[in-house]
Amino acid sequence: MSASPTPWLARPRLLGIVSPMIVGALLLGVWQLVCIAWHVPVYLVPSPLDILRTLIADGPMLAGALWVTVKSPAWPLRWRCSSARSRHLCSCKAA
Repeated sequence: MSASPTPWLARPRLLGIVSPMIVGALLLGVWQLVCIAWHVPVYLVPSPLDILRTLIADGPMLAGALWVTVKSPAWPLRWRCSSARSRHLCSCKAA
């Protein structure tokens, strides 16, 4: 007797991945439709397609700004831990 394959909806791990993706896609679709149907100005609430176009067009500049934002909070910690006086107070290694 051969075991029948388990339907994909009965697999909790796969369902835990696919379900949020479907809900996210539906929400993005509703957001896009609302922006189109109600003629919402881009400066108030940009549609998902407007956001995607901006990310593609200004990607390199935005990536540079993101890098500056991400690395900024790390500098005070690095400076504090690298000074000889505070090295014994800090749990991180000196840079």
